[in-house]
Amino acid sequence: MVIKYRTAWLVFHRWVGIIIGIIIAVLGLSGAVLEFESEIDSALNPELLLVQPGGTPLTYDAIVQAAADAHPGWTPRYIERIDDDPAAAFKVVVRDAALTEKQVFVNPYTGAVLGERSGLSPIAVIRRIHGDLVLGEPGENIVGVLSVLCVGFFIAGIVLWWPAKGGFRRALVLSGNTEPKRLMRELHNVFGAWLAVFFVIAAVTVPPIVWKINSPGGEGGPAAGPPGGPPRPAGGPPDQSGQPSVVQPEAPQQPISWQAAAETAAKVVPGQYLGFMLRNEGPRGIYMVRFWPPGETGVSKMTNVFVAIASGRVLRSQSPQKFTAQSLLQTDFAANIHSGAILGLPGRLIMFAAGLCFPVLFVTGIVMWWLGRRRGVS
Repeated sequence: MVIKYRTAWLVFHRWVGIIIGIIIAVLGLSGAVLEFESEIDSALNPELLLVQPGGTPLTYDAIVQAAADAHPGWTPRYIERIDDDPAAAFKVVVRDAALTEKQVFVNPYTGAVLGERSGLSPIAVIRRIHGDLVLGEPGENIVGVLSVLCVGFFIAGIVLWWPAKGGFRRALVLSGNTEPKRLMRELHNVFGAWLAVFFVIAAVTVPPIVWKINSPGGEGGPAAGPPGGPPRPAGGPPDQSGQPSVVQPEAPQQPISWQAAAETAAKVVPGQYLGFMLRNEGPRGIYMVRFWPPGETGVSKMTNVFVAIASGRVLRSQSPQKFTAQSLLQTDFAANIHSGAILGLPGRLIMFAAGLCFPVLFVTGIVMWWLGRRRGVS
C-alpha cells in the first residue's frame, strides 16, 4: 500500500518542504545553537559570566541589592546562575515600569556589577526565534501547528526513503557518486535516515511546550522555559506522590527577603544547589525557587519550591517526575526530551546534530527539485 501511494507521499513531502522548509531550517539551526547556549554564552562573554572565586559568598539579598543599586527604580525580577561552579557569576534580571528588562551580572563574592545587557541579548533573540519566531503568542501557535505538520512531513520522508528488501545497508551510506542530482539525493536520504527518529521526536514534543500542557490537577505556577531562560507562566505538575507537597513552618511577622526564602526552600531539598529564584509580587505573592543536585542542570533533575512572600510558608514543592507515558505530554518533560537533555551530553549532541541537519535537508531538497525541473521532471 505504501508503494501504491508513493506518488502522494512524494507530492506531500516535496511541497511541504518547499513551502515551509526555510522556517524548519531556521528552527533547526536555532535549536542546535540553544543546545549549548550556556556554554556559548560563557565562551563569548566570560567577563560577564565568570568570576574568580574567593572568600565567603554574599547573601542573595546583597547580590540582588547590588543590581538594584545600579538601576534605581527598576524592580529585581529573578536571579539565576548557569550551574553550581564556584566561578559562576549571578545574573539578576531587573524590570522597569514599562516592563523593559535588563540583565545585570554580579560577582557573588564582592558584589561588584560585572556588566549588563539588554533582555534581548543575541542568545535571547535566538531563543525567541526558536520559540515563537519573534512573534509572541501568535508565533508560538504557528510553531505548534508547523510541528504537527512536520510529523507527517518526516514520516513521508521515511516512507520515501524506505529501501527495497535487503537494501538497508546501502541506503544508509553514500555511494561516492558525484553526479550532482544523485549526490544531492544521497545526502538528503542518508542524513534524513540516520536522524529521522530524532526529527520526529523533536516535532512531537513541540505542542506540549508551546501550548504549555501540564498534568491534570496541578496548581498554577511558572513552568520551566528553555534551559537557562526565564520561566513561562503555566500550570505545574504535582510531585511524585501525585499530591502537592506541603510544609508549614512558623510564619514570620514581615514579608520575607530573598535570602530568607532561599533558606526556607533549601530545607525541603537539602544538599542541592539553588540555580534560580523568581519573586512574583502578583496577587499570590510567591517566590519560586529552583534546585538541582550537584553537577546537574537538566529539567528532569529540577525541583521547584514555592514560598509565600507574605507568610514565609512553603506552599508546595514539585519534585522531578518519573518517566511515564503521560509525562511525554507535559511541558517540562517534553522540553527535556526535545532538547535531548534527558540523556545528558550524548542526547544534547544528537539533537545538536539533528538541528544542523535541517538546513542540509532543506538545501539538498531544493537542489533536487530544481535539478528535476531543469530536466523536465515535475
